[in-house]
Amino acid sequence: MRNGLKMASYMKNNLSYCLQTFDDAQIFWARIQSDFTDLQKNVLSRSTAQVPGNHSPPFYLAASGGSASRFFEKIHFSPQLLTRVFLVDERFVPPEHPYSNAGLLQRLIIENKHSQLVLQSWHTEQYSDRAQCARDYALQLPTQFHLTLLGVGPDGHTASLFPQGKWLEQEEDCVLSQTENFDTRERLGFSFQRIARSEHIWILMMGHNKKEILQKISHIDTDFHDYPARKALTMGCRIYFLNQ
Repeated sequence: MRNGLKMASYMKNNLSYCLQTFDDAQIFWARIQSDFTDLQKNVLSRSTAQVPGNHSPPFYLAASGGSASRFFEKIHFSPQLLTRVFLVDERFVPPEHPYSNAGLLQRLIIENKHSQLVLQSWHTEQYSDRAQCARDYALQLPTQFHLTLLGVGPDGHTASLFPQGKWLEQEEDCVLSQTENFDTRERLGFSFQRIARSEHIWILMMGHNKKEILQKISHIDTDFHDYPARKALTMGCRIYFLNQ
């Protein structure tokens, strides 16, 4: 333990992830800011030679709603990069709906004056054909995201990939899912195959109530069909866990 941080890496039994546990919120967000700044600097250094003139190179960020959205409240973004934000998952509701991830992220971007962020929102509510919506959204995605931000729900789902569904095995970039456990039943989200192509995957977990589900998804005998977030722990992800 150092400065309220405990770190451990796991690379066995098909697992590949780094877990960072914090007891202090200020240190938690400071560490995420530091890691994110380093990541954006790295992308900038790789991109500068490829971008002509004075155009800002793009930084491709995929983000979930829920607690992971607090990233946009706490983190500063490089003014030298144009950060294009894509939704990892969305409900079939209009942006003004209280459960819309697009609406939530857009409000946070405006409220926190992130002038270099552009939300590539998708109007799912305009589609009567849900499958076509998934196909069309997949066509808008970049080849690879620099960073994908995920959260974990109380049932172990992530990115609207709920337990025991056919969507857990589908290979299309975007898939349709359903749940009976939350207010909005139908969802659109990235498949695990799409998430795995991200350059970096970070999972943000905050609160004592997340400790039990963290233990479940990281247990050696856990099946990702029961706790889908387990799958991300095989992708070299980084977990930031605030235990308070």
